[in-house]
Amino acid sequence: MTYTLRTAALIPWAVGWMAGPWAGLTAVANAQQPSADAPLDAPQSLGLFETTLSPIADAWVRSGVASSDNFGADAMLEVRRTGDPSGRRETYLKFDLAGVPTGVVSATLRVHGHYTSDETVVGMVMLGSDNSWTEDTITWDNRPAATERAQTTTTWSTVPAWHTFDVTSLVRERQGARLTLVLKNRTPSPFKVDLHAHGTPEAPELVISHESPALESFGTGGRSPVSPSQALRPQESQEMPQEPEESLRSPLQTPQGEDSGRQEPANIPPTETVGTQHTDEFPQDDLGAVRGGPLVNVTDGMGVAIGVNPGDVSQYADQIQAAGFKWVRTRLLWSAIERPAGVFNWRVAPNYDRIVDEFNRRGIGVLYAITLSNGIYPGLAGKPPYNAAGRRNLANFARAAASHYRGRKVIFELGNEPNIRNFWPVDSNGDNAVSRNEFIEAAQAYSDLAQVVVPAMRATGGDPDAFVIGPSLAGRGGRRFDGQLAAHLYMGKLRDEGSLEPLFNRVAVHLYTAEGTHPRPDMPRGSTPEDADIDLYREIIEDPTANMFNTEQGWRTDGSALENQLQASFNVRDFLFGLSRGIRFRIWFLWDGSPGMTRWVIRGKPAARATAVLDQELGAFRYVRRVPTGNRDQYVFEYENSAGEKRLAAWKARTTAASTYLHPTSRDATVVDLLGDESTARSNGSTITLDLDIHPIYVRLR
Repeated sequence: MTYTLRTAALIPWAVGWMAGPWAGLTAVANAQQPSADAPLDAPQSLGLFETTLSPIADAWVRSGVASSDNFGADAMLEVRRTGDPSGRRETYLKFDLAGVPTGVVSATLRVHGHYTSDETVVGMVMLGSDNSWTEDTITWDNRPAATERAQTTTTWSTVPAWHTFDVTSLVRERQGARLTLVLKNRTPSPFKVDLHAHGTPEAPELVISHESPALESFGTGGRSPVSPSQALRPQESQEMPQEPEESLRSPLQTPQGEDSGRQEPANIPPTETVGTQHTDEFPQDDLGAVRGGPLVNVTDGMGVAIGVNPGDVSQYADQIQAAGFKWVRTRLLWSAIERPAGVFNWRVAPNYDRIVDEFNRRGIGVLYAITLSNGIYPGLAGKPPYNAAGRRNLANFARAAASHYRGRKVIFELGNEPNIRNFWPVDSNGDNAVSRNEFIEAAQAYSDLAQVVVPAMRATGGDPDAFVIGPSLAGRGGRRFDGQLAAHLYMGKLRDEGSLEPLFNRVAVHLYTAEGTHPRPDMPRGSTPEDADIDLYREIIEDPTANMFNTEQGWRTDGSALENQLQASFNVRDFLFGLSRGIRFRIWFLWDGSPGMTRWVIRGKPAARATAVLDQELGAFRYVRRVPTGNRDQYVFEYENSAGEKRLAAWKARTTAASTYLHPTSRDATVVDLLGDESTARSNGSTITLDLDIHPIYVRLR
């Protein structure tokens, strides 16, 4: 849950932004200039506040032969009504209104999707319902009875877009409780509406405007809002929500029996190699140049994903620039841009030209992930090309895109996660991944696609310098098939057929860890930012020093202060650790939205401020090496700028690791914490003592 101050008067522009390195993360459309010391999203004056909720459950149900089937795990939600009662589909959304303040002025449901036929209007009706269903058990047969309450309807077409429903009366009625909203076709139609579920970038949202501030800012359990700095230090605040007894302890609590004083590990000279620690493994002359310049300094390749329809692009661009990001990633929707065949509209919603203009104007590059289906061509409705004609059609579109954005700070990604069913049906029949042979077929199809599309982008009529990356495989645990084996099959096929390199300027991967779920103080090995399968992919590529791009990574939160602070730390740790292992380009998923399956970074959460501090402290520095400490769970990295000034970034990966590192220096140093607060580390004439925690710190060496 988040809240944003809005003006109660009709002022059509924002008149001020918060000062500091994270300026602009929250727009305040009000006549009063906000204080530079105010916490993010703190109310500055009287006005309207906005709370955004994600569903706590969503699912669709189907009548007829599938009336007893559950579809709660699907990434898409369906709505359909035919003359035959056995062909109906309805979508159920459940929201928890417990933390919504009084004084609700308006409530709007936002859903994103499209109709599956050509330009046919669909009416939909909102219904209030019983709340006794669960996502993993609801079926057509056991769905709760729904009472028609709200008559809001919208019209839909084949172009994916956001649609809104006024549900103010239902939210007011159910305030403080749970609310189920049901989507149904209002009139019979032979086709269906596909909606994005939670777990996708365009997940449903319930946006509520109210007269008083939300009580759960930064997950403080219904108490007064606290600043990110306060939320970072639970031992200093009585507002910290208590974890259940069986949960892991707070990252800043000292376990029983553990020495709470300074632990003095044996200090090892910086030039010594420690066990299997990676120190200077990657050649520093490979700067990973991309369109727009080389990736020299630490944050040159730091990016974030945005939704397919970001709304006010200029406001997004201001906020993302303020947070220190240098790249944004979003989809380039072939099905929206090319309609009819051979006609390309680059200004169709969300206006791809404007996205490039606004971000490039601020020095931010755009990574466009090219989608692979377009229903105007036979066999390409919701499926990637499996035949020569389909590949040629996609190649024509990709070549036009390369030509159109030639000379701009734009790079392209060929598809997204072709090794999971959400984005690539495994065979030409549209079946899902169930066997090794089917994955081999899909890997072959993607390889064939790359060998046609990428050269076309650089051919006559395209851009000879087009920067293209792929295959952007999902990390461990690809759905319904072993993720590591799938990676071997895809990468191996591309490598063996010569379509991995040099077709792709960089190999793109998604380095989600084994349990990339809610961040916890002591996640099991294989789950923390430092456990990414970087070496696995390099082994598959058969290049131990391959400069890969990580174009998707992140951890979601439940909105609590504990998880919000860990999300901020994991973001910084993941980026800096990846940089030390040769990953110079990384996209954090996702920038905006409510806490949920995939909407992991929102305005006002500590993650945004922590990223701005990272850019402030290391944006002008280059990575030098990992400094050995003698402890595999201690991470100390050294950086240097063009003037020879040195800085450190340091943390420990586990709460049980040694908490003290002695760094050799005869001078005092300034220590900056995750959110920018400063302190001094005094030298005893030969060393300074650094207190390590799971939250990274920066050390300005003098």
